[in-house]
Amino acid sequence: MPEDVPRRPVHSPAFRPDIDTLRAVAVLSVFFFHLGVPGFGGGYVGVDVFFVISGFLITTVITREGRAFSLADFYRRRAKRILPALFLVVAVTLLACWLVMIPPDFRNVSRSAAAVALFVSNLLFWTEAGYFEPAAHLMPLLHTWSLGVEEQFYILLPVLLLALYRLRLGKTGILAVILVLTAASLSLSVLRPSFETGDAFFLPQFRAWELLFGVLLALAAPKPPRGPAARTALALTGLALILVPVLAYSDRTPFPGLTALPPCIGTALVIFARTGPDSRTGRALSLPLPLFFGRISYALYLWHWPILALLFYRTLTPPDAPRMFAVFALTTGLAWATTRFLETPVRRSRPGFRQVLTATAAASLAVAAVGTAGYLGEFDRALPPGPDAAELATAAKTASLSGSCFLGKDQSADDWRPEACTLPAGSSDRPLILLWGDSHAAHLVPGLRRLLAESGTALVVAAWAGCPPLVGYSEADNPGCAAFNTRILAEAQRLRPATVILSARWNAFREGDGLGASVGATLAALRDTGAEVLIVGSSPSFSAPVPAIIRQLTRLGRTDLSYPARPDTANERILQQATGGGGVAFFSPWKVLCDGETCRLTDAEAPLYWDESHFTLAGSRVLAEALAPYLPSGNAGAGTGQSR
Repeated sequence: MPEDVPRRPVHSPAFRPDIDTLRAVAVLSVFFFHLGVPGFGGGYVGVDVFFVISGFLITTVITREGRAFSLADFYRRRAKRILPALFLVVAVTLLACWLVMIPPDFRNVSRSAAAVALFVSNLLFWTEAGYFEPAAHLMPLLHTWSLGVEEQFYILLPVLLLALYRLRLGKTGILAVILVLTAASLSLSVLRPSFETGDAFFLPQFRAWELLFGVLLALAAPKPPRGPAARTALALTGLALILVPVLAYSDRTPFPGLTALPPCIGTALVIFARTGPDSRTGRALSLPLPLFFGRISYALYLWHWPILALLFYRTLTPPDAPRMFAVFALTTGLAWATTRFLETPVRRSRPGFRQVLTATAAASLAVAAVGTAGYLGEFDRALPPGPDAAELATAAKTASLSGSCFLGKDQSADDWRPEACTLPAGSSDRPLILLWGDSHAAHLVPGLRRLLAESGTALVVAAWAGCPPLVGYSEADNPGCAAFNTRILAEAQRLRPATVILSARWNAFREGDGLGASVGATLAALRDTGAEVLIVGSSPSFSAPVPAIIRQLTRLGRTDLSYPARPDTANERILQQATGGGGVAFFSPWKVLCDGETCRLTDAEAPLYWDESHFTLAGSRVLAEALAPYLPSGNAGAGTGQSR
């Protein structure tokens, strides 16, 4: 690297025991967080510690080499360091998942393996998962999102520094550019409206500032204090800034953003302090045990999550203390073996750039090809006989009045006729319940129809596929939705039902889609009808069709037929807030059908769902019975302004 890039006297990472110990703190924090060890609710900040370390070390390598720096040699060394262990873990994970997972889940894992091979797994997981969701247990390669961010950083940083030099900005100019980029990325992370979309967690523009923290430290930090007391104070302060978030944060802490600042600043302080054997803190940061975990930290990080995810997939319960110990021992052993027999020999080898490039390309293409084939179903395993999804779906769709009162996208709002959709027929003089929504309203019809048969209450069914019951809602690929909702609102004002049930697949809404405002406008429009309003939250949404899950669990010898589902936490909170005006109740199917992170799949051996989220006749009956206290019937009164 030319001399205009600021250069600092640095040592090889092997001579920085404090950095190896930081690695140990980082990886064990993440590991214990995922294990569920009490007191490590914020252990995920260990990833942020890794980011700062990576930014610092990579920049010290670049600046140390000065004019001798070579992009080809840099990428050769990065490939040797990262890819062998990564591809080994991905290959073993794919094989293990093929043996134990149902085909839809294995296809998802295969897709993520292909994304890992192409260094874009963070972008894939941004589109499909939240890091803290229970469904994350079904994604054994989810932890590779952080490697995706780092790999993208490794590709861009050397090019950026070379470009800045060629612009002849000088040391001050280069530092100014890096500082502006750091501030811009941090600002994006802080100003992001909500961490629940996953944007700020997975995307590189929201995480770059953490790596750039390390870059700034390597480029511009002054010499550390000479006295051991001052260095000790800096190091202890830094450790406190890391450990307090590890112990105090939880999966409910908005993250990243300002909450990511303490562990990043703490990491920078420990690195800057450069404590040595002349202080107790320096000696503590050089103890054999943390150094051992620091040296196997990369392999430990790679192995820990697939093992935990597959254990959870097999048992569907968080590990108890004996299993925690067994997982920790197994993962540590695998990490040591991987470091000793794969990482170290490869790192010490001296192949040329072309050899590494050829091997990297071949391995990446192989993993991507296998992942793509798995995603396309080429390796699907046959499952034992079990519930017939097609038969269950046909029965449920027929009972939901599909085509007449539950309309499809190819129909017209004029195809819906209130007299034909009032059950029982000819009962318009009875108290009315209007069920309005999409397919997640239609799947309530069989249960409500049975529940209300002897109650003296009539049910009016108004449902349109993919059309939530929201005034003014429209979408390009469902043009009839807006007209249908306008008509149903007019019918509600004419019929003046006792209760209006609003039910939809609310979890289809992403943060920022305006769900709260749309619900508020709809409730205001319904106020003129004088009806009580009951909002039914999203039904549990599984990663695969439930009949297939049941068949796989049966194959694995499971008698407790329950499975993790993805809760709709953010949208349920929005819907609950809408009940504050009075005359509105909220009902959460999740709280009836699920316990903790898992939801039951059957009732008296009958499947509750015929696909990933729609109820069978049995599921509709179970939920309708739970809804009874909220409905105006002969044996239950309406529940006003409450939520379950």
